[in-house]
Amino acid sequence: MTKPKRIYLAGPEVFFPHEEHNTIVAEKKRLLREAGYEGIDPLDTALTFSDEEAKPARGHRIYQANRELMDSCD
Repeated sequence: MTKPKRIYLAGPEVFFPHEEHNTIVAEKKRLLREAGYEGIDPLDTALTFSDEEAKPARGHRIYQANRELMDSCD
């Protein structure tokens, strides 16, 4: 069995409340799975932040993590 192609799920729901985001992404992933693809959510990272971390540093880490996710897609 071949590995499904991976698709990065960019969209405005990354800024929605957690529950609403998860509902939308779950549906996107379901539709892609039915079509033979794997959906990759921008929030599929293990990033954690401390209160002491400056916003520019956070932004850079988010950017790097999302670039890595995008690079892992087809």
